Amino acid sequence: MKECILVKILVLLLRKRAVESIVRIMNKYVVLFKYAFAGIHYHVTFLMICLWMLSFHSMAQLTTITVGNATRSMLVYAPAGIQQNRPLLISMHGLNQDPNYQKSQTKWELVADTAKFIVVYPAGINNSWDLSGNTDTDFILKIIDAMYTSYGIDRSRVYLSGFSMGGMMTYVAATKIADKIAAFAPVSGYPLSSSNFNSSRVVPFIHIHGDADNVVIYDNKLLTYLQGWRTKNGCSSTAVVTKPYPSNISNSVATKSSWTNCGCGTEFVLMTLAGKGHWHSLDATFNSTVEIWNFVRKYKNTCGNVGPVVSLTAPVNNTVYTEGDNITINATATITSGSISKVEFYNGT
Repeated sequence: MKECILVKILVLLLRKRAVESIVRIMNKYVVLFKYAFAGIHYHVTFLMICLWMLSFHSMAQLTTITVGNATRSMLVYAPAGIQQNRPLLISMHGLNQDPNYQKSQTKWELVADTAKFIVVYPAGINNSWDLSGNTDTDFILKIIDAMYTSYGIDRSRVYLSGFSMGGMMTYVAATKIADKIAAFAPVSGYPLSSSNFNSSRVVPFIHIHGDADNVVIYDNKLLTYLQGWRTKNGCSSTAVVTKPYPSNISNSVATKSSWTNCGCGTEFVLMTLAGKGHWHSLDATFNSTVEIWNFVRKYKNTCGNVGPVVSLTAPVNNTVYTEGDNITINATATITSGSISKVEFYNGT
């Protein structure tokens, strides 16, 4: 009977998020049951039940939405008391993994609770992602709509991250729905056979990769691919390198290479983790989740399509002419990515 009463009390307190009260009550009754049953087995079993209930308190909610003719699932985490117009971060799992695994390795809730944003862990069909079609980009768009309906998220601050194949999907999304995503954060993954950098706008990236990764190899092929995005974004050829990163932690294995002068005020960052393999690093010296948030939170998707900028250099403002004068018109045209083939002047049509 006491055990049932305690469980009811715990459920009520969980609903009120009174964790400290739960711990006090739990400690009291653990001792009580230890003496009542005179056996350590019951003590440990009950403690495990209490810990399980505490972990349930912090779990994300399993949610389903309809995408086309399919029912898709995802884990959604919303911090207590979250207001409208807060950001959304979507975190995509690797091949043959699932949202629960992605949640356990990234621990986005610990950041979201402080920074107050929504986290979604989508589930790929058969634990995989569609890198060649639109199945999963359509899924991402539906997630954004659903989170706007449920929580009133700020659509200009939607961020996409992913691990391994989820990282590959992140890059694919950048070529298809860049207007919906403010910043991209792939980890240990990129499209291995792709050279598509045709995003609708210049987008900021932070890419994190261990140089001892034996699944998605850290090699010249990866570096060439990343260079393709920097060229697309109009970044300079020279990076600002910080090693170790952070510079005040001498035993950090991270090196930060930053190209800060990309188009539309964006930045491209490569974080290289020496000796790290194929995993999402949460070390004391380098926390991938925290680094990703500190990067993406600076951006909104309001930059839009970055096209050519044309300005007249002659005649200058306030120049006075008389009837019959010849007027020479000069213009300059610049673009942050791509090239300008010609500039034309029109008189009327």
